[in-house]
Formats: sequence, C-alpha cells, structure tokens
Amino acid sequence: MIKNIIIIFLTLLPVISKSTCLGKTPEKSAENVFNNYRDFYLNIDNRILSEDFFNILEKEAKCRNEDICAIDSDQWLEAQDGEIIKLKKIEMSNKSNHEAKIIVHFPYKMGGPEQIKSTTLIFTKPESTECWVLSDLIGQDYGSLKQSLIRWHEKYNQEP
Repeated sequence: MIKNIIIIFLTLLPVISKSTCLGKTPEKSAENVFNNYRDFYLNIDNRILSEDFFNILEKEAKCRNEDICAIDSDQWLEAQDGEIIKLKKIEMSNKSNHEAKIIVHFPYKMGGPEQIKSTTLIFTKPESTECWVLSDLIGQDYGSLKQSLIRWHEKYNQEP
C-alpha cells in the first residue's frame, strides 16, 4: 500500500513541480508574475521567490500580523490608490545565465487620465531547476523592494 502511494507521488511530482514554475524564460516568468502573482508580496509563496526574497517577505508578513510594517501600498504602483489596467509590454533589460532584469510596462489610472508606469523585475535561475524565480521588484520611484524591506526591518530592530 505504501509502495503504491510512493509510486503515485513520484509519478505526479513532475506535474506538481511544473505547476509552480513561473516560466522557463524570464519574459514568460514576468508575464506570469504580472498576470497571476501580482500580490506576491502579500501572499508569499516560496515556490516562485528566491530564498532571500522569500525570507524578507516572510519577515514582513509576520510583522504585518502584529504591527505596522514596511509595506503599506501597492508595490507595482508605489501608491495606496490607483488601478492597474493590463499588461502593455515586457522587455528584457539585461540577462545572464542565472539572472535577468525585465521591465514591465502597464497602464494605470489614479484619479485622472490613464498613465504608463514601468517596474523592473529581477529573476534568478537556481542551478537545480530550469525555472526562473522572482528575486526583487524595483519601482520607478522607490527602488528595490527587497532593499527597502531589509533597511526598514534593520532600522526597527526587525532583523531580516
């Protein structure tokens, strides 16, 4: 009986792993984050995030349950108000074998006419997989989300 369960699990393992893969290219990964995991910083998932990014986001999530913390706005808009309309364009900014910078352009509304905003996503590719994971979000105005969280938690004695 246990042997049969193990065989079924091992048979399904590639399907389970594949379903959590953001993408085999940085561009596909960026599209997937934008369309399906846009709130990754609130609903953290270690299967789509680099280990260091997951760790600081997990620290932020624990803090949010107890106190006021660093994230208090939509990280894509860098504002508390506004509405993202859709994905407009994804462009590769820089890529190596294990890291890529992707710029995501999207229209949004914030109490006026539609405007375009750009956000940079940093992806890394662990050696153990062919899938890319999200390592940082860099906003136009506030810069690196990861670095902002690290600084905030260090300042308020919330070591990352």
